[in-house]
Amino acid sequence: MRRIIFITLIICFALSLCACGDAAGGEPANSPTPNPDNTMTYPVEGGDELYIDRPMPTPPTENAESSVAPQPEETAVPMVEQPSPTPEAPVSKFPYTLRIDNPAQGIYKEPSYDSAKVGMVITATVYTIVDEATDDEGILWGKLKSGAGWVDLDSIYSFDGKVPLVTANFADLNRIEEPFEAFYPAERYDWGILVDIRVTAPVTDVKLLMLEPLDYTVYEEYCYLGGLEPLQAFVTELYFSGDFTTYGLSFIDEYGMERIFAIGQSGRNGELVVWEVTGNS
Repeated sequence: MRRIIFITLIICFALSLCACGDAAGGEPANSPTPNPDNTMTYPVEGGDELYIDRPMPTPPTENAESSVAPQPEETAVPMVEQPSPTPEAPVSKFPYTLRIDNPAQGIYKEPSYDSAKVGMVITATVYTIVDEATDDEGILWGKLKSGAGWVDLDSIYSFDGKVPLVTANFADLNRIEEPFEAFYPAERYDWGILVDIRVTAPVTDVKLLMLEPLDYTVYEEYCYLGGLEPLQAFVTELYFSGDFTTYGLSFIDEYGMERIFAIGQSGRNGELVVWEVTGNS
């Protein structure tokens, strides 16, 4: 009897040990099953499975912090003061040389057509410009080194080679080359003006005339000259009593044609102006 009881106790003890081992090493009845796509499947009662699309948490790795490359520390660069550049002196374009091909190019006292006209260059050659100025009309002027005055640079640059046949300027006897022709009236007055008249081509049968102010017909003949060479000065004294006083110069040109040019005084700046009136006499 004791033997039977002992065997029974041994069997019961063995069964209890088996039950404890299953509880410790086995999986719980309702534990989830991980899937390869990082989701979980949970068992439910009745033997079915419940699929839940919930990513499994990724456990942190031990070397996660060490995988980030350390950033280099910024090093302060010392500021070096650069020396200031020495400013260069402005380069002046003056003086410069300029060829003037128009012998009738006017010279004015100031850089403006409102200023007095003091003469013309006469000789087509190279001149020196020492200064420039632009007037109220936008015309660029150049100052001659000789001190004679200012010339219109725009008209010099745009000169097309056409020289006026007759020019008239106030005469400066100190600047007139010899020889020159001269005529002075028998009666001279203090308000007379010395005029320097020139042609730019050879002419003959030259006459100084007084013209009617409206139709430019011949009113009176003052004097007669045999002829004039190109740019040879003809100096005379004229009397202007207003804008309507008009003188004239008639001659036979190099082609045998009679030409008449009127000479008057500008109402703008008082300079002498010349225009052709051939066919009006």
